[in-house]
Amino acid sequence: MTFLPISWFPSFYDVRYSGWSMIAGALIIYFLPSILRVPANSLDAARKNRAADLFQFLIAFAIIADALGALGLYTLYQFGIPYAYILHLGTPLISVILLSIIINARFKIRLAYATGIAFILVLICGIGWEIFENTSDRFLGTHLTGPDQLTSQNVTVLNLIQDTIGATLGSVIVVLRQRLLDKNNQT
Repeated sequence: MTFLPISWFPSFYDVRYSGWSMIAGALIIYFLPSILRVPANSLDAARKNRAADLFQFLIAFAIIADALGALGLYTLYQFGIPYAYILHLGTPLISVILLSIIINARFKIRLAYATGIAFILVLICGIGWEIFENTSDRFLGTHLTGPDQLTSQNVTVLNLIQDTIGATLGSVIVVLRQRLLDKNNQT
């Protein structure tokens, strides 16, 4: 995509950005295991490597969901389906749940603390993403946050609120699930 003529794609599609981001995403997904996995003979290697695999899945999920949006699902708002809003609620929710499990399994941290760490990490990623979108729009001329400056500022604030709501819901799900499991184990 990065090297194909832009005229081959719909007008709403930012070909260069999407092409390079897909290349970067593929490299992250491919090389992530070599960074995170521990040798098979390490203490508790199977559990730690399952956590690394789950993290790889989480990264792939987020990249693919964004790529599907760039391929046209973001335009579904014209038909009453706010894909971007669904993504900004759903991705943090799923991310907090999975990161809680990953941090708990990988580092043997109590699930409540792992959930707090996951919540903070997800919010930092959300803020970082919004900074990236705004910086890209301002300096590279993309339209990742919306068609005009006023819209982009409003969308950024709304996206951060949605990220926070999604991350909060994910945290509540993890904590409530753990309490239910603890209660069932006591009986």
